Amino acid sequence: MRRMLIGLSAVMITALLFGFASEASAQMKIGYVFMDEIRMRAQPYQDAQSQLQQAATERQQEAEQLQAEIGRMQEQLERQRGLLTEQRRTERETAIRQKLMEYEQWASTAQQDLGRRQMELLQPLDERVLNLIQGVSADRGYDLVIDGTAIAYMRNHEEHNLTDAVIEALNAE
Repeated sequence: MRRMLIGLSAVMITALLFGFASEASAQMKIGYVFMDEIRMRAQPYQDAQSQLQQAATERQQEAEQLQAEIGRMQEQLERQRGLLTEQRRTERETAIRQKLMEYEQWASTAQQDLGRRQMELLQPLDERVLNLIQGVSADRGYDLVIDGTAIAYMRNHEEHNLTDAVIEALNAE
């Protein structure tokens, strides 16, 4: 998502600079926001992060339970190894390998589910923020708004920083 915003910012800057180059006498008003700050401070993002953290914690607890079960199976096999027949030992080793494969599959699926959940929660928020940026910038007469996070060096003129206004608008929704 960050790459998309950086790319979008670069394309917008290039297009606007070339578009406005012919109008040398016109001044372009440029504002900026810090998307990272918006994501950290805005309540909807904090709520989404809490939901993601809760889901990750639940997955971690499930993982620990599965790992403990596999550990118990391995310990039991080691304790009883001398008492088991070759066939019975092989069956238990096979059961442990099967359980490990199930765990790896579960872990992969759990990671994908968390990634999908993150997209479900954050993508609509990012779209709302972009719409709010357009509204705030139009209300204040800005021709271009860039993400200050994506810029290596920028003279920081606070009067052109729209971050707080966007956060306030997002929190007010």
